[in-house]
Amino acid sequence: MSNQKNQLKTDKVYGFDLKSVTWGYREIFRNMITRLHRENLLGKDNRETTGIFNTLLNQAGDNSCFDQVLKNFLEALNSEHNWIMKLPALFSDWCDLGSRFAENKLYMGVKYFEIWGKGGFGDTPEEVRFVLDKANMLFTIDVMFAYKFIEAYRKLRKRLSPREVETFLEYSRKLYARSPRNAYTFLQLKTKTSREYLKIISRETRLQDISDRLERIALSVSGREIKLADFSELDSDDLIERGSNFICLGEFFYYPARSDFYRSRHENRDYYFAVTVIGASTLAFKSFPLIHGTGNASTSYEFICSQKHLNPELVNRIFMFAELYRILSRIKKHFPGIGKLIRKQIRADLDHNPNLKRPGNPQRFILNCFSGRKFTKTPEESNCLEYLRKITAKSENLIDTLENIEQSLDCPETSILANSNFLPLGFFPDFMFPGTISDAPESGIINDLKNKSPKKHDKDDSKNDQDGQNRKNQKQAAGEIEDSDASGDQANKDKNTDVQPVGYYYDEWNEHEKDYLENWCCLRERFSSATKTAKSLSPEYQRYSREVKRLFERLKPDIARKERYLREGDNINIDMLVEYISQRKAKIIGREDFYEKPFINKRDITVALLIDLSGSTGEKVDQAKSIIELEKESAYILSEGLNDIGDRFGVFGFTGNGRMNAEFRIFKDFDSDWNQDSQQSLLNASPGSSTRIGVAVRHAGYKLKQVPSRQKILLLITDGKPMDSEYDPNSRYAQYDVRRANEENYREGIDSFCISTEENKIEDLEIMFPYHRYVIIRSMKDLPRILSRLYLKITK
Repeated sequence: MSNQKNQLKTDKVYGFDLKSVTWGYREIFRNMITRLHRENLLGKDNRETTGIFNTLLNQAGDNSCFDQVLKNFLEALNSEHNWIMKLPALFSDWCDLGSRFAENKLYMGVKYFEIWGKGGFGDTPEEVRFVLDKANMLFTIDVMFAYKFIEAYRKLRKRLSPREVETFLEYSRKLYARSPRNAYTFLQLKTKTSREYLKIISRETRLQDISDRLERIALSVSGREIKLADFSELDSDDLIERGSNFICLGEFFYYPARSDFYRSRHENRDYYFAVTVIGASTLAFKSFPLIHGTGNASTSYEFICSQKHLNPELVNRIFMFAELYRILSRIKKHFPGIGKLIRKQIRADLDHNPNLKRPGNPQRFILNCFSGRKFTKTPEESNCLEYLRKITAKSENLIDTLENIEQSLDCPETSILANSNFLPLGFFPDFMFPGTISDAPESGIINDLKNKSPKKHDKDDSKNDQDGQNRKNQKQAAGEIEDSDASGDQANKDKNTDVQPVGYYYDEWNEHEKDYLENWCCLRERFSSATKTAKSLSPEYQRYSREVKRLFERLKPDIARKERYLREGDNINIDMLVEYISQRKAKIIGREDFYEKPFINKRDITVALLIDLSGSTGEKVDQAKSIIELEKESAYILSEGLNDIGDRFGVFGFTGNGRMNAEFRIFKDFDSDWNQDSQQSLLNASPGSSTRIGVAVRHAGYKLKQVPSRQKILLLITDGKPMDSEYDPNSRYAQYDVRRANEENYREGIDSFCISTEENKIEDLEIMFPYHRYVIIRSMKDLPRILSRLYLKITK
């Protein structure tokens, strides 16, 4: 009997059966688990963590080789990094990712926990969360890709900030699309290219990272609200032709998106500060930005000269050099604290700008005056500088400068200026850039907000009333005033035919030009209302609906499972109680851990179900139901299951006719109920015209981004390839636009899946939905049968 007692004591430790692991590991497991309990990292004071810990540990019985993974798991937790056990949510995600690696390849799981034990995930919860999120994102692309990131992260964090790691990963993902093997070696810093790229991003400063500070600097210098943007919003051909580095159009400043010219991040950041002060100073001292881009002339000096009735060819060069001298003089006098940064930018231009190395260029000796360097001036240069000092000494604005030039055109000192070209500088605004200023929309994505038709007037209404109404409509279009009907009942909106639906402008990707077509597509939302004619599912699909509900019901035990082996709880587990009583009768000291309680594992999933409503969906399938009928009934069946399980979802459709008439029908929005009205609006949907998928995917992604959720899914159902009036059927322009739309959503944490028929070729679907995020079915007749099961698979 004593041998039996000793054997039982040996075989179990805190409820874990040591016989489930290799005999050589049993004593190691015993000591490690006991230590965690003694340190109060496990036990009744940390029950949630204990449940997670036991769940992973119990996998040893399912796989005889898994004990090596668990040994590294326990060793990792017995190191100085076991603080993660005090954060149950983070601990759960960490264990889950390690388990998934081990299920794929055991050595990945072993290495995963070994890396943690050596501090390879960072030292703070925020950093660990960052690593887990990025690894999970890469896991959806390729398990090996995610594993290589885990291996390389320790090296990356020594060199890069989290934001820079994101940049490095973004480049790795692009490389992976071309060659997975090259992406692996790049990610692990094994190639010269990866090491060079690391140097670049570790020293570069990105405009978006410091734009808030730059705006405050510009406001303090100029007293104006300045809007900052990068060069992507300007015409690339003009930028290449001019070689511009900094542009000020009125109160809009345009910079390079990133700066890596200097050897350190600090110096590249100072570049942005310096040029912002210079640009704001041109506004404060009333120089070109006040008029640059206004008027009908292509450049600012032509506009000014036309107002003065002067010949632009005669004065433009003198004018530019004089304003350069005037602005730098004013900055030196009024902002001496920034002088060091300004001088540094001037010196950099003098040393590296090829434009300033051309012989006879007056910009060189003008800049030398403000560089802080000693230099030798020729008599002609000295006379020219004195001339510039005189004509700018009392100039309060560029008009004063122009008048002074007008009065001294015959001076011999002007010859050296009039015969030279003013070329773009690296730190000074390019006033010759042919830009124009237009009213900026309220949002880069949404324009054309809730325009309403003008009110009807009597014949006696005055012209002033009509003008006032027009001004009101213009403000409404710019988003300056609220639409008084914006919060009204949706049914009333549908009945009111005078109300124009909300319009959304989206860019479209042009694969041929490798660039976006700005504000190319206009999409309008339409709420589909239920008609008086009630429709219902056929008996066959009613049976499908009941099966789906039963299928989804099976998930509920996973949602509300039981936490067992507790010393106190809500319920008693009869089997464990019987075991405890048996041990007591055998005079064996057993643990009083036969209590249990419900453990709620909430699903946090939002899904957008997007249905193709193009004209082709009106075709019959085998002389029976039409494609759109099958789509609607499938969506209905899935919605029944989603509503039953409690996942947040929306049901939408898309069609249109041309790029400016895309239509997005809303049958059920995310925040509305799945009730009789939404059901009938879905079942009464009818086919439309074209299939412009890209803009619909972008808008569905936009709506998903507004919903706070841990997992976001876009599920697209289409019967064919994208097709619209402007598309060239002989090219894959549309397919690449869909791909880019899905990549944009993916960067926002939205996973896209497509269900399509054989009308779409595999090569087309590979372009549109990379990483095999699609399913091809032989016929739409199979859709009701597989849609719900596919959803359960992708959300498992």
